[in-house]
Amino acid sequence: MRKKLIILFLLLVPIINLKASPQAPDYLIIGNDTLSLYQLILEDYLYLVEQPTDSNSLFGFSFRNDFGYGISTDCWRGYQAVYSLENDSLFLKYIIPCNSIKKLDTSDINNSNEQIQKVFHEKVKNNKVFIDWYSSEFTIPKGKPIWWDGIFTTIYDKEELYTIRKGILVDKHSISNYQKVKDGISRKKKEMSKAVFNEIKKLNWKNLDDEFLCGNTYCLEIDSRGKVINVEKNNYGIELDEDDIYCQKVIKNQLKKLQFDIILYTDAHSMIGFVLKYFMIALQKRYL
Repeated sequence: MRKKLIILFLLLVPIINLKASPQAPDYLIIGNDTLSLYQLILEDYLYLVEQPTDSNSLFGFSFRNDFGYGISTDCWRGYQAVYSLENDSLFLKYIIPCNSIKKLDTSDINNSNEQIQKVFHEKVKNNKVFIDWYSSEFTIPKGKPIWWDGIFTTIYDKEELYTIRKGILVDKHSISNYQKVKDGISRKKKEMSKAVFNEIKKLNWKNLDDEFLCGNTYCLEIDSRGKVINVEKNNYGIELDEDDIYCQKVIKNQLKKLQFDIILYTDAHSMIGFVLKYFMIALQKRYL
């Protein structure tokens, strides 16, 4: 009987089912540019004024149905927010139907004004709202995508980092999220797969199967230094036995010398209640 290892690549998604649809971003208008924004700024305010409910939430955020728009599979909130940066001040400009940014009509704009008025009341000035509640960071893509959480957040090799304090832009600078390491393994799936496979196949799988029953699916965590720091058997909620623990340890020891290129993460990417830290690799051993 000949053995074959199949290596499947996944992204770390602690909360979200990978089969869900990619979610449409919000937008930021700067001058003549309309940029994708993967930061839920409006929801920060919504949390201040009303607690979310299970039936009306997107990963814990409220007001899914409250803006009068339908829900599409790529826009679970049922709306998108459009912001503008004017004289270093950040404003909420529109709340629009999903995927309508390129074809906004008068009724969309009027409805947006009504919805904003209902939520913000006296904070509305000239049909927009100064975002004085927001003090954080967000990034604007400037390069190629290198990481995606399967739903909403994408990290790019080059980005522009905006720092906002109570709605005022206090800093803006370029950042690089991908760092080459001498003799490091590329984070591209093909290179990662080859490197992991070459190490895994060196193990004595006959012994592991016959004695420890190691044939299963494993998840590897690669930290910000590009090193494998953990191996966990994906047992779908079943308690691990001694064989499982032993197999995790053997695989981890086999892979700990690998050095991958580094992907950096900023606080601006802790988007929806969790920080994206690691790639995950599922190693599944099958027999042919």
